[in-house]
Amino acid sequence: MTVQPRDPGARMRNAQQGRAKRKRGGKFVPLLILALFGLFIATQEIPQVRDWVEGVFSPEKASARKACHAALLATSEQPAFARIIESGKIEPTQDGFLVREVVLGEMGPNGEEVRQEVSCYLDRDGKIVRTYREDREAAP
Repeated sequence: MTVQPRDPGARMRNAQQGRAKRKRGGKFVPLLILALFGLFIATQEIPQVRDWVEGVFSPEKASARKACHAALLATSEQPAFARIIESGKIEPTQDGFLVREVVLGEMGPNGEEVRQEVSCYLDRDGKIVRTYREDREAAP
């Protein structure tokens, strides 16, 4: 025994409403995909966005990078005229992190910028264990 709806068009209207709801939800999927793609490109091209994403999803790595940068700037020959040019890559180790390929620029003896590639080993507490410096080039 099947029960017929009182209004014969009710079944058709319910089906149309269901399709309309599915269509509305489907409009946001391409927008979401585009936003995720844009965020991916921004993390590759904009250091501040990369730092923010890293701070949200991997706070240990972000704090290790910040500790390395702060220590490098503080221990440079001219701390007032030093800057981080490239923030480097972070690799986990057994008891901390290795921040490698950091490019530090500082003012040289004749006023030119001297660039050094630096790597930092940090323990889990964010303290510098060892640093390696390698001169790259003098920039005008």
